[in-house]
Amino acid sequence: GKELKWISVTAGYQNYTTMPNSGFRGGHLISLGASRAQPLYGNKVILNASFAGVYDTGTLGTLAGFMLRGNVGVSWNINEHLTFNAVSVNYYVPLTHRATDAMVTSGLTYRF
Repeated sequence: GKELKWISVTAGYQNYTTMPNSGFRGGHLISLGASRAQPLYGNKVILNASFAGVYDTGTLGTLAGFMLRGNVGVSWNINEHLTFNAVSVNYYVPLTHRATDAMVTSGLTYRF
């Protein structure tokens, strides 16, 4: 039978450490979800999408709780090592006592 090559299962751990006297405490995000990367234009431009369940230990002054995170983004593979993440939008939907939130990012990824 066919394998599920079109989707990847992802597990994640993010550690947030704050500067001393910042007024915020650090924390952790632990996630489990699925992601998909769709190449466009001969594998140069990539459309990325993911969906995950996330547990936040109370990062940066928020209350601890569970949420769903959706992500959509577009990236450009400049060469085999460098990718420009042109835009990425994360949308967070609370499952416990948290506020709905969104975050837009961009940046560079270098692969060794």
